[in-house]
Amino acid sequence: MSKNGKIMQYGNFNVTFFEHNQYKPMLTHFIDIIFPAFKSGIERKKSSGTYSLLDVNLQEIDGEVVLTGYFIKRTSYEVYTTFNNGSLEDSRSNVLTSPFSKFVIYLRNHRMVLVKNEKNSPDLRSFNATIGYIINEYIRNENKIRKEKNNKKFCVLLPPANVNVVGLPKDSKSIKDELDSLKKITQVTLRFFPLNSDIDTSEFTSAFRNIQKKVGAERGSTIFPSPKNNDGLAEIITATEGTVASNITGETADGEKVTIKSEDIATTSHIPYNDNLMNYSFARIVAFVKSSNVKLKTSVENNNLYMKLIHEIRNKLL
Repeated sequence: MSKNGKIMQYGNFNVTFFEHNQYKPMLTHFIDIIFPAFKSGIERKKSSGTYSLLDVNLQEIDGEVVLTGYFIKRTSYEVYTTFNNGSLEDSRSNVLTSPFSKFVIYLRNHRMVLVKNEKNSPDLRSFNATIGYIINEYIRNENKIRKEKNNKKFCVLLPPANVNVVGLPKDSKSIKDELDSLKKITQVTLRFFPLNSDIDTSEFTSAFRNIQKKVGAERGSTIFPSPKNNDGLAEIITATEGTVASNITGETADGEKVTIKSEDIATTSHIPYNDNLMNYSFARIVAFVKSSNVKLKTSVENNNLYMKLIHEIRNKLL
C-alpha cells in the first residue's frame, strides 16, 4: 500500500431521515434502517466495478459501540501483453480482483474511519456514494413489501434518508498548502446539509444555517467566486469539521483545470502495517484511532442521544 503503512481516512458519517416534517438523526432509525441496510447484501453496480459490504457487525470495543465491516470493490482488468525473456508476448487474460477497505463507524458521534488495504482499495468518496445507494434502496424495497402486505393502506413506511459522508478536513495549514499549489482558484462552493445532532462548529456555518432556518430551507450552498485569501479560506474549511461539503475549482501553473473536494483534503493517518488488512483486527484499528493525534469530537447533543438510545440498540443488536 505504502512504505509508511495503510492509509486511514477520517470522515463524518452524516445520515438523517426526513420524518414528520423534520430531519431525524441517524440513531433514531439505526435498528430498523441503518443496520439491516448494511446487512442486506445490496450492491451498487457501476462500470468501474461492483461495490458491496461484507462481514458487517455491531461491536463494543474499548467502551465504544461501533459498526464495522469490509467495503469491497469487485472488478477486473484485461491483460494484453507480458514481458518474458527480453521480449513482449501476446498473453491475453481477464484478471479478477477485489480490493477492499475496512471501516469503523462510531455510534456515539457518527464519526468514522476507513482504512485502505491497497492503492486501488475503495475510498471515502466511493463509500459515500455506495452507502447512500444501499440505504435508500433498502428503504425503497422495504416500503414496497410493506405496501404489498397492507394493500397500500394504513402501513407505516420508512422515511427517506439524506446521506452525506464527508471527510474531516485537515488542519488549516495543510489545506492552505494545497490551495497555494494552485495558480488561481476560480470558485469555492460550500454545500450545507441537515446535521445529525451536531452543532455548528463556527460562526460562519452557524450564521448560514440560521438563514436557512429563517427561509425554511434544510439544504443550501454558498459560492465564493475567485477568492484571494487562502489563509481565510483554509480556516473556514477546517472549522467546519466535516459538517459542510466543500468543492474547490482552480487552475495549476500549467493551465490544468482541477477540482478539490472534501475527500481530497480530508485528514489521514498511516497505520504502520504492511501486511494484508484481513489479518488486522477492528480492535487494533480502534486502538490506533484512540492513540492518534486526531480527536473525534462528540457534541453534547450527540452524546445525549447516544445515551438515550444505546441501551435499546445493545439489547436488540449486540
